[in-house]
Amino acid sequence: MIHSCDEAESSRAKNNQSTSPEVPRLGGVCYREFVDEYVRPNKPVIITDAIDHWPAMRRWTPDFFRDEYGSMDVEMDGLTMSQFIDKVEQSAAGSADNLPYFRNRSIHQTFPELAPDISPLPIYLQPNWFNNQLVPKRISRHRTDIFIGGVGSRFPYLHWDNYHGYAFLFQIYGEKTYILYPPEQSPFLYPKADGRLLANVCSIEDIENPDAGRFPLFARATPTRCVLGHGEMMFMPSGWWHTARMDTPSISVSSNTANAYNWSALMCDHWQNVTKHPLKAMVGAVYLRMIWLMESSKDLLYRNRKLLRAHS
Repeated sequence: MIHSCDEAESSRAKNNQSTSPEVPRLGGVCYREFVDEYVRPNKPVIITDAIDHWPAMRRWTPDFFRDEYGSMDVEMDGLTMSQFIDKVEQSAAGSADNLPYFRNRSIHQTFPELAPDISPLPIYLQPNWFNNQLVPKRISRHRTDIFIGGVGSRFPYLHWDNYHGYAFLFQIYGEKTYILYPPEQSPFLYPKADGRLLANVCSIEDIENPDAGRFPLFARATPTRCVLGHGEMMFMPSGWWHTARMDTPSISVSSNTANAYNWSALMCDHWQNVTKHPLKAMVGAVYLRMIWLMESSKDLLYRNRKLLRAHS
């Protein structure tokens, strides 16, 4: 649900509880406030009422996936969905070891019939230039992913999202703890330099128990920890390092976007990816610049005014 800015201010006393000083948890955030306070300055925020309208909030539970997809091969250790969900539920009692994590599976490819359950996406994701069919698929990653895990499941590494995309994280069932580091702490996080095109993955295998001898600078990094609860959305800004672990059996969804505020960083990532091929880099840079001109013109002519008029 989207509120006017006046309504947002009046509800702030009830909803302005923060998970940490850096990540406020808010309800009633109007579109203009979201852009001005979080997108422009590239700051994370948790919004508590962005997906109240999703049917998934009333349907998606571990039992739902067991009942509807029990015989499905989840492509992890030979498990069916029913067997995997059993492990997820057992984890709540502390009886699951080395629990697999069903992650980064495209909703539209894996469960296309469930797409209406997470529609429409919140207004905060607009405008999304990844919707432009001219954007190369290797860049846009134009999909919305589902994640299912049990207590103790975790994303395998600390990272920031490819091409400096904005990540929107939606918690549909259970709770998940996120650990974040802002981009300016990158020098302390040992980005991988082992032939990766984008140094967006941390070399430290276990950030909870780092090897101080190998990674002495990591002691200077200051993490932000926050819990994303049932029905909440987190905006993960461009270039912010993050990883997650499940505190309960968990079902969540993520979606990536791009717009005028992170497109320059995206173009820099493109250049870094193809820097060994100067002609390809130059042609790609011109092509992405043309998309920038096209999409920013749409924003200027009608899109942003429409969004602000409807939700300000």
